Amino acid sequence: MINTEFQQILEKNNILFGETTTQPPFRVVCRNYATDSMVTDTIGIEDGQYIFHRKETAHADGGKGHHAPIVEFFLDTDKTPLLTFDRVRLMGYAVEPYVMRIIDLDYILKDLFQQIGFTLVDFEAGFGRDADGRFLVNKLDIDNMTIWKNNVENKYLIGAHKYILKHLLEVS
Repeated sequence: MINTEFQQILEKNNILFGETTTQPPFRVVCRNYATDSMVTDTIGIEDGQYIFHRKETAHADGGKGHHAPIVEFFLDTDKTPLLTFDRVRLMGYAVEPYVMRIIDLDYILKDLFQQIGFTLVDFEAGFGRDADGRFLVNKLDIDNMTIWKNNVENKYLIGAHKYILKHLLEVS
């Protein structure tokens, strides 16, 4: 459960959060910086590297494109294999709603954390549909985020910092 103020921020950005009746058999991850498996599984990527790439669009920017985080899909099993967008489509799911929604969440969360001196490195979000067929975010948990404290030598967030930030998103 997320707190009321955060729920209002999501709603202002046309993001619905709530209980879902159906959800896909995969997890969606958004990455802004390389760390952990992104570094070990990708040649030429260094720990802490900013990994935004240029994403071509046909939107209001006249097709010039914009910078976007890396979005990954993982099958929701013990093995957690990485799924390509095409494999997700073969499973019967449209990729675009997941990608657009997690990027929207990324911009909101990055801004919130930046305001209080933290950097959002990566996070996982859960999605599904409610009984009316609306596309919702149904899982967003600080324990599934990598967050760095700005301007400190040991950037990795532990203990008290994570406890404090947890209360930004969740109802106690």
